[in-house]
Amino acid sequence: MSILNVNKLGPVGGSSTITVAAGVASYTGKINCPEFDNNPSFTGNVTIAGNLGVAGTITYEDVARVDATGISTFREGYQVGPLTGIALTAYKDGSIRTSGVITATTYYGSGAQLTGITGTTINNNANNRLITGSGTANTLEGESTLTYDGAGQLNITGNSAGDGISITNDGNHYTMLSMDADRSSGSNALGIIQGKWNNNSVCSMYLRSGADTSNKDDGEIAFNTSAASSSEATRMIIKNNGNVEISDGNLVVGTGGHGIDFSATGNAGGMANELLDDYEEGSWTPDPWDGTCSVSNARYTKIGNVVTIWAYVNNFSDTSTNDQIGLTGFPFTPASNGVKGSAMYRYASDPHKTTCYFSSTPRIHFYGGNTGGYTQLRHNEINNSNFEIYFQATYDV
Repeated sequence: MSILNVNKLGPVGGSSTITVAAGVASYTGKINCPEFDNNPSFTGNVTIAGNLGVAGTITYEDVARVDATGISTFREGYQVGPLTGIALTAYKDGSIRTSGVITATTYYGSGAQLTGITGTTINNNANNRLITGSGTANTLEGESTLTYDGAGQLNITGNSAGDGISITNDGNHYTMLSMDADRSSGSNALGIIQGKWNNNSVCSMYLRSGADTSNKDDGEIAFNTSAASSSEATRMIIKNNGNVEISDGNLVVGTGGHGIDFSATGNAGGMANELLDDYEEGSWTPDPWDGTCSVSNARYTKIGNVVTIWAYVNNFSDTSTNDQIGLTGFPFTPASNGVKGSAMYRYASDPHKTTCYFSSTPRIHFYGGNTGGYTQLRHNEINNSNFEIYFQATYDV
């Protein structure tokens, strides 16, 4: 091989030149060369119309970006990262190993070969079942007794007593079950607590809107029940003003000694009790001390501890003895004796003994008075078979 030593080359009739200084050739035009030797260096752009074959390693020093418009082929794979710490390696078999994070919009494949990922199993899964945790790691349960239909209906199906909803507040706080509805009219249901018997609604409590449809700040509670072979009906309403309205039925006190307590009212100085604990009405049978008599319209009414009785008696069999006329058979035993009522009678020799006096026996006697004391109506004062007595008395028990 021959060597040509020149400082400058220039084409004939052209302006492009090659300048050689200190071993470096600078060219202001274009070089067409089939081969370069001895590690040539280029400071400008290099365009290669054919293929570039590199037997060694291509090193990109201080290159921020490589722009390829076509497909780049790396026969043995490629690596990304600094030479002292490769972050990603792509192998020729298509596998990729990276120490960083891979982010993608969509992943494909079974993932069977992935490591470091724990699978989760859902047992008993089916449509609408809510998923809960289990006592086994990485295992969830589809609850067949807890379902949500996606349209607002949550269902719990129990199989033992006490199943349902339990709310427990861990601490000094209250718990709450809230129902909210924007109703446009009064006495409309805001929430319903319903009881069913074999899927038949038999009782319910209605939380209802009140009468103020402008401010919507008042309400009432209605209680419904159904009688046998009947539909539900409202039985009681707690009104928005605090009044309790019995719509259909009676107020029944189920335990003796209880009733309506009036202790919130003012008291007299000798007040001993403010509980109205009884009301009763019915019939009774007056029974004479001597002989017999006929009785009609014998009735009583008991309110608390006060009893009022009245009756019509006639046809006394004893019209001759000097015994006082006395009647017993009270519906309730009197708590004390004394004057309790009044009477009127006819066909007796003394017409002035019209006061009903209760003796300690106890019996009802018919008293009058004179200048020296009290007198009693006696059997031998009856002077006609048409003798009769109407009387009424009120006493305590």
